[in-house]
Amino acid sequence: VGLCGLRGSRSARGLRLGTLLLGSAIAMLNVLIPGLVKSFFPRQVGLMTGLYSVTLSLGAGLGVYLAVPLMEQFGSWRHPVALWALLPLFCLLFWLPMLRVSGVERLGNLARISLWRDKVAWAITLFMGLQSLYFYSMATWLPKILLESGLDAHQAGAATALINLVSIPSNLFVPMLAARMRNQRLLVLGTFTSSFVGIAGLWLQPSAALLWASLIGVGCGCALSLALSFFVLRAANPVQATALSAMAQSIGYLLAALGPFFLGLLRDISGAWHWALGTLLVLQLLQLGFGWYAARPVSVVPDQER
Repeated sequence: VGLCGLRGSRSARGLRLGTLLLGSAIAMLNVLIPGLVKSFFPRQVGLMTGLYSVTLSLGAGLGVYLAVPLMEQFGSWRHPVALWALLPLFCLLFWLPMLRVSGVERLGNLARISLWRDKVAWAITLFMGLQSLYFYSMATWLPKILLESGLDAHQAGAATALINLVSIPSNLFVPMLAARMRNQRLLVLGTFTSSFVGIAGLWLQPSAALLWASLIGVGCGCALSLALSFFVLRAANPVQATALSAMAQSIGYLLAALGPFFLGLLRDISGAWHWALGTLLVLQLLQLGFGWYAARPVSVVPDQER
């Protein structure tokens, strides 16, 4: 709540500090969740990873969709931010009882491991980074792309929110399917096809925004769910799952953070979105390659065991 309050501050310094603290808290939870799933639900990793993915996409989609209506209703963006501050209190109702849980392997008491020399870990890391770069680039620039194509602000906002909302079925069912498959290459190929067609359609015929946003959303949902599933499926125990999650998300999100900046730079240099969208198409081919490698039925091997 205090972090959201900082983001609602009238001070630019408070805004930056609040955003930094919020990002740190989100990153910490993102890293821990795969290890917790492996610890608490070893026989339901597909279902629990799917439910986790659903909450990520649903929350992000509602946040984007409600941003403009709430700002217009309250006449300011600070009041809606205060409303979002209530969500951590709601989450505490579910987290506090877990402090009493016993009999589950404590991650912090186990030896730390390194996966920096493992090729599978690097494939998962780069798959994670490229799918994150793709999603955040679309979330950042899709509204502007659509506005420059003639859509109004509400239409652009609805199409951008659609990316998150249509991904919900993928978020739920892809991890469940992945957990039942010996390898996940068919899912990787389907993810690539949906994303590639969505970007190409946006490039060639942006007026069909809802169709392309739907395909992009399905691709994003499948890719995120697969990345989260790889953290659990390619790890032999909760410690490896947490280490793999930490490696993939730290490097992956660093890579993702560069995406919106460089795509915006390409747009400014070229004066249009063609070079940026073409770059995303090329990166989808790379994502397909790394996902294809990561989808093999093998486990990561810690550097200490080599």
